[in-house]
Amino acid sequence: MALSKKTKQSPTLRLTPLTQFGYVDPLGKIQRGEKVTTLRKTRKRGIYELADGGSRFKPHRTGVFIEFYQSDKVDPRDLTDEQWQADGIDAPRSQNGLALLTHFYGTGPSEMFLNHFRLVKGQ
Repeated sequence: MALSKKTKQSPTLRLTPLTQFGYVDPLGKIQRGEKVTTLRKTRKRGIYELADGGSRFKPHRTGVFIEFYQSDKVDPRDLTDEQWQADGIDAPRSQNGLALLTHFYGTGPSEMFLNHFRLVKGQ
């Protein structure tokens, strides 16, 4: 994904730790290679800079960049514990993961995209 012509910066992807759902230290897990996917309602493509908090308009940029290289359409109810773990969810994984989706979307969507990424810069 090209840099924005207006800002000359990469788009950001905001990470929000939610300990009540077993979603703890997502930035650290990405840097250690423990979190390698993100479950979203849309496909992600290209390179994004991770933001740790802030708003959509003034994100707290971290200097950590990831590149999305694959998106798979999945039903979140069918994900294995290993897939939830790759998404950064701690045990009990499927229970916490589905509760997290319900928190964000009201009801757990039946179709989502499991977006795979790799760390590009920012160890």
